[in-house]
Amino acid sequence: MLQVDLGASVSSNQIVLKLPAAGWGARIQTMTVQGSSDGSAFSTVVASAGYQFNPAASNTVTIDYTAVTARYLRLLITANTGWPAGQVSEFEVYGPSTGDTQPPSVPPTSPSPSPATGRSR
Repeated sequence: MLQVDLGASVSSNQIVLKLPAAGWGARIQTMTVQGSSDGSAFSTVVASAGYQFNPAASNTVTIDYTAVTARYLRLLITANTGWPAGQVSEFEVYGPSTGDTQPPSVPPTSPSPSPATGRSR
């Protein structure tokens, strides 16, 4: 199992998984994607399916799904034809291209402490 904490409940609709392209043979991994807002109660986002990692395609798999709002996304790997364990070197999560696309603004700077007193000016 591999789990990512997105820091807040956000909308996502795509996961990109990568393995090293050099030296890694083709394999199929059977995976389920689950989501949760609290990190304890998970529901299925994408049902179990086999995904082909192929060096000719940069050993990259893209899993598209209907947008969900979750803080936690979990990847359950139940089979792998290339090794007796799940293998992922990168786990990228993407959201819909619509909505708020501006990065958050930087909060205003608080006054710096006075060197002599250690109190804010």
